[in-house]
Amino acid sequence: MSTAKFFMDNFGKYFKPELIGRSGYDDVGTVLSSTYPKLGTGVAMRLMAGWAIIRPGSAVMSAPLDVPGVENSTLTRLEAYHHELQTWDGKEPRIFLEFDKAPIKPRDIVATVDKRFVRICTNAGVLDRNWVQAPPQPKAKRN
Repeated sequence: MSTAKFFMDNFGKYFKPELIGRSGYDDVGTVLSSTYPKLGTGVAMRLMAGWAIIRPGSAVMSAPLDVPGVENSTLTRLEAYHHELQTWDGKEPRIFLEFDKAPIKPRDIVATVDKRFVRICTNAGVLDRNWVQAPPQPKAKRN
């Protein structure tokens, strides 16, 4: 399955039901750059702050949008990523998204399939992290 199809089947279809069954990167771009009603107010806003995690059959995000089918969370990005990686069995792919003012480019949507090579999709590109390896310890400063 292509990454675009995985994205659309498990996330995009909730934002843009008219795109159900489509799986191209143009469709991914439409989802990422369109506006959606904000929870409680109905005011339209883009995916421009927060994070999302896409799993097979479900997705969770921190953006306060009224999108039936996508779970809303109050966790911070780091708390959510940490929880997901701690509980993930590694058998099915995940997409980790980090939203900012500019939309994420469709070409930067990539799936994570291994905890040794976690890929976080941002508007500045893709960040790669090894979840299995401990981060390097800072060296002590000499006086």
